[in-house]
Amino acid sequence: MLNDENKLKCRKILERNGQVLQMMKVSEECAELSQAVCKVLEEPLTRDHSQERIEANHENFKEELVDVLVVATQAVMIAGLSEEEINQRAKQKLDKELNKP
Repeated sequence: MLNDENKLKCRKILERNGQVLQMMKVSEECAELSQAVCKVLEEPLTRDHSQERIEANHENFKEELVDVLVVATQAVMIAGLSEEEINQRAKQKLDKELNKP
């Protein structure tokens, strides 16, 4: 999903910070994304329906999603997954989901 330039930057950050720190970042960023998703989903249930608040929640969701994509790219590097293996595993998961009743 990231272009080659951004993948190179991911690799440089991974080399600088090390695998342990970047794997901790994966957990941290996933938790932040989870919180952002909850805020977006809670919008209809809250009293603050202001357009500013809704836009802020959606912008935060986008930022956290990109953060997860960045650290996920680094996790892929740590795991040594090839693009072919990722797509093969994704195909299996997607087929399984599509075949559910």
